[in-house]
Amino acid sequence: MPADNSHQTETTTVLVADDDPITRQLLKRYLEGKGHTVLVAVDGEQAWEIFVSHQPRLVVTDWRMPKLDGLQLCERIRDFQAAHYTYVLILTSTTEKEAMALGFAAGADDFMTKPFNREELNWRVQLGMRVIQLHSTLENGSISWTKPAWSWKTPTNK
Repeated sequence: MPADNSHQTETTTVLVADDDPITRQLLKRYLEGKGHTVLVAVDGEQAWEIFVSHQPRLVVTDWRMPKLDGLQLCERIRDFQAAHYTYVLILTSTTEKEAMALGFAAGADDFMTKPFNREELNWRVQLGMRVIQLHSTLENGSISWTKPAWSWKTPTNK
C-alpha cells in the first residue's frame, strides 16, 4: 500500500533567523521552493520584532547570533501570548547533549546541525508541520477526549 504523502503539500509562514547571509539565503530559497512564505532576520533582535508582528507558525533560528541568541529568542517566543503554537527548530554546530538539553529547556522543539542537509531539513519541517496541525486541531477544539476504558492500575492477585 503506498504511503500517504498528503502532508507534504502543507505550507506555512516560516521565520528564518541567521546572522550568516549564505545560510540565510540557502534556507530562504529552499523553504520558498517548498511553497512556504519566508520572513528573514539577520539577528535575534530583528527576529523577535518580526515574530511579534507576524507570528509565524514555524521558526528556524541559528543558536549563536548577535543581540539575541536562538535560545533567548526561543524563550521569548514561549513567553509570548501568541494566537497559536509556534514550532521552533534551532540550527547549531554543536552535538553536545548538555547544549541540546539547554535548548529543550528554553522551549525548542527540534535541533539540526550545521551545515544543514536539505533532505533532513525537509523532514524536520514536515515534522514541525504535523505538530503545528495537531496544535491547531487542539486549539480549535476539534478533538474531544474521553476517558479510556482501560486503567493504569495493575490487576490485583486474588
